[in-house]
Amino acid sequence: MNYQRIYGQILFISPKNDTMALANPETFSSIILGADTFYFSDKNYLRKITHYPAHNLLLKQTIKFIGKEKAGPYGSYSPVSSSNSNSTVTTDDQITQSIALNENQVYKFTNDFFISDAFNNFFKATKKNFYSLFSKHENEIKSFLTANTINFSKQADLEKLLTYIHGL
Repeated sequence: MNYQRIYGQILFISPKNDTMALANPETFSSIILGADTFYFSDKNYLRKITHYPAHNLLLKQTIKFIGKEKAGPYGSYSPVSSSNSNSTVTTDDQITQSIALNENQVYKFTNDFFISDAFNNFFKATKKNFYSLFSKHENEIKSFLTANTINFSKQADLEKLLTYIHGL
């Protein structure tokens, strides 16, 4: 089994050696692949990062195709390069041959972080959701955020915040 980031699916090899995706992933409470635990929520797989008894940090990691870059002058690549993009050529004797294009495919990695409650409900890791989930400690969290710069898009910062909260 393997988590495929481009399609956002858990894939496995069937007995007939076909690559298959899990059917009805919402019926699983969790999926464990080696040391990684995945939860399925809102049509996405979330990988558990922290391992606290109740509230945890999770990561939705995807790769999205955003375009192609064609070869330009002096070995550079550009999405607006004016190079020819023909994929076939026909010679004088009317034989069509395929030619390889000199281009790069461009992908973007996206990391979205979530926090879970004690019942495995998942919420986007935002300041508002931290205040909501840990409302008993809202004043302490506000003080911590004032004293520390926390980027809610960085795993290390979110782990630091969650570690602080679990220490309260």
